[in-house]
Amino acid sequence: MRPLPAALLASALLAGCAGYAIDYVKPKTSLIAPELARYGIEGSQARCLGDRLSAGLSVWQLRQLSRSASAVTQGAGGGRLGFADLLWVARHVGDPRVAPEVERAGAACRIEARTAAAAPAGAAERPPPAAAAPAPEAPAAAPAWVNLGAAPTGQSIAVDASSMAQGPSYRQAWFRITNPSEGRPSRTTYLLRIDCAARTINQMAIRRPGASGAEEQRDYGPGGEGAVAVEGGTIMEIAYLALCT
Repeated sequence: MRPLPAALLASALLAGCAGYAIDYVKPKTSLIAPELARYGIEGSQARCLGDRLSAGLSVWQLRQLSRSASAVTQGAGGGRLGFADLLWVARHVGDPRVAPEVERAGAACRIEARTAAAAPAGAAERPPPAAAAPAPEAPAAAPAWVNLGAAPTGQSIAVDASSMAQGPSYRQAWFRITNPSEGRPSRTTYLLRIDCAARTINQMAIRRPGASGAEEQRDYGPGGEGAVAVEGGTIMEIAYLALCT
């Protein structure tokens, strides 16, 4: 399969709005609720904190916080995880708006936070995501594909949630398409950069099987193939919503 020219990207991803990612169907509180329980926040305090974080943070920000929090296995000093450890995680999330919101929500919900003197155990095993998006790199060992939408024709698109990254003015991730005639996701994947403010999508790289069957990657440089506008009612709009809201 050849790379998708910028001018054809919209038509190649044409779809309806059915099949939003589960993150955008279920309540936002469900994105962080399991981690609140792991960090010893329960009952009315958990409901209070979950509601306030859901109101103050976007789905993208909640996902960053949840993913980073899930990597920590024990509290500072090897003890049980607590709110102080969640604060530590929030301060190391790439988005600088997350930590202040967690602090405000904790104070409003009257959750006591003992000062964490050191990084929680397990934090070094998987550091929180960096603020800047990395350059295209080798395929992740364990991609986490999430179906984002399906067209009336049966074609669908999915995102590798583990590849989501954030830059100064954009967000990007690897995407793949499933054609109904094939019955399985294509082995060709696309690194799409989404400018949330400009509502554009730019193809930055492509991965596909080479002649030997091994996966090969082609990068299109810092300018990509060229930004195209996000059109309403298409899977490109669903991809935009998944990364920008």
